[in-house]
Amino acid sequence: MTTLRTLLYSTICSALVIVGCSNNSSGPTSNQNSSTPQWGSAFNPVVGDTLVMRNVDTNSLSSPGNPGSNVTWDFSSIIINSANSPGIIFVSPASTPYASSFPTATIADVAGGVYGFSKTSSSANEVLGYGEMGTAIVYQHPLTTHLPMNYQDSQIDTCWYTNTLLSARIWETETLTYDGVGTLKLPNSITYSNVIRIHAYQVIIDSTSSTVFNSTHDSYQWYKPNYPFTVFIYTTSTNSTLAGSIRTIEINKVATQ
Repeated sequence: MTTLRTLLYSTICSALVIVGCSNNSSGPTSNQNSSTPQWGSAFNPVVGDTLVMRNVDTNSLSSPGNPGSNVTWDFSSIIINSANSPGIIFVSPASTPYASSFPTATIADVAGGVYGFSKTSSSANEVLGYGEMGTAIVYQHPLTTHLPMNYQDSQIDTCWYTNTLLSARIWETETLTYDGVGTLKLPNSITYSNVIRIHAYQVIIDSTSSTVFNSTHDSYQWYKPNYPFTVFIYTTSTNSTLAGSIRTIEINKVATQ
């Protein structure tokens, strides 16, 4: 779940890093519904998992569908237009070159030479920062998702950190909403029941000494029971330096399952 933050790194890491953050974070609202599954620590990855991502032709799907309970999201006609990517590998933090900078981390992920660090438990998922090019970027306030979340729960959080590689100060606000539960249909006659949908909306402000860049990531992420990652992601992103918006769609799987 180290969100959703696929990111997360980018979309899936934000998914995996798709979490809230700060020292005054707002935990989930109370909307317990015993007939719907919880979104919680059962979706956390473990050491040895590999998340494999496959990109989808964005012209084959124009909407993430509606929120609600007992929804059927039928995306069986979408077109997969790329082979499996190398993916994100999950390892022990102690096995990484940045272990000393993240002593409380319980899991690390590796993608393209970038290492992300998280602390996971039954009550929260904290994203602590990342390391790349020999430099550790430690978040002043961890990105924290409070667990569990029930149908129609939401939480909002804000964090900030300094990227010393870019001489930039980063502020991020994220709102998470458990907005749907139902059936997800994907290509090749794949159907998942009792699937959870999380709506994650991020606003990021990237400030250097002379320029401020704003970006947003509006992401819908589907999780199936007993599976540590999203199985499907639909994201629309904007950036103040670019015209229009960018849409990305991914189908994911765990290589060890």
